[in-house]
Amino acid sequence: MPTVCITHPLTPPLREDISAALTQLTQAGFTVHGTPGKKVTPLPITPAPLPLNDLPHTGWVFTSQHGVQHLFDALAHQNIALTPPNPHHIMAVGPQTRALLHQHGWATHHASQTLGSSQALGNTLATLAATQAEFIPAHWVWPCSTHRHDDWLAHVTHDKTGLIIHPWVVYTAQAIPTLPTAHQQQLAESDALLITSPGHLEGLLTQHAPLPPNLIAIGPTTAGRILTLTGRPAAAVANTPTWAAMAHALQTL
Repeated sequence: MPTVCITHPLTPPLREDISAALTQLTQAGFTVHGTPGKKVTPLPITPAPLPLNDLPHTGWVFTSQHGVQHLFDALAHQNIALTPPNPHHIMAVGPQTRALLHQHGWATHHASQTLGSSQALGNTLATLAATQAEFIPAHWVWPCSTHRHDDWLAHVTHDKTGLIIHPWVVYTAQAIPTLPTAHQQQLAESDALLITSPGHLEGLLTQHAPLPPNLIAIGPTTAGRILTLTGRPAAAVANTPTWAAMAHALQTL
């Protein structure tokens, strides 16, 4: 029976999401271990990049579930309630991020099973700016991390699209201080590592953790970072950013 490790955040609230993956992959016939890839810490909310009264009328870009959860946690802590924006003015990187937005009462029409990467999100936003400029806001707020990957912004620079992206830092994501010996051993003995975020891989490399022979990416952005950081192409890439698709990618090896 193949043995795999799957990366996940060390800290809640999204750590619990790993349980669904463990169940699905175990049912698919794999022996699965969770491997903490990074520590995610909420930050005290900084002043909004735009006046609060304007936020329901701006666009919103969410490139991770952490951006969603920590934004709403910080707003709730300060008793700030935002009117949900127009669903056409909210971009979510993929279905899990979209589902978390829905839990907070924010619907979005711009997330699908086929989006799944920040570059795809940037391309979609650029297309909207080119074809529907009169219907979308010029200003977009991006709840993000201190250690953010902003390569997608190259697709939506102001001179190309007329849009202005306003980062709003709501959390930090860092490598964990020490990867426990048990996790090191599990990685060394595994057939594959399912990498669910470029930041998780960066955290493991910072710890000089052993990497299994097969590196599986949750999407094209992560696959690109695998090649850049390790010099090895991903052994497989999930065709959608879901646990089921990652299990299918494993089975194709």
